[in-house]
Amino acid sequence: ALYMVLELSARRWKVLFMAAASGRRRERSVAARDLAALMGEIAEAKRKLGLVQAPAPERLEPVV
Repeated sequence: ALYMVLELSARRWKVLFMAAASGRRRERSVAARDLAALMGEIAEAKRKLGLVQAPAPERLEPVV
């Protein structure tokens, strides 16, 4: 499992990933509302943390 925490602001979103099995972490930031960059970071976190078997979701809906 991959845990993801988001800290949202008007300009930047901080994203923290943690692999449940190993406890390894990865922290990144992306421009606010840049869902393509967020999806890329999810895919990269899966690769870096050894969780490549599950694809990233195709679409994320912002919560208003």
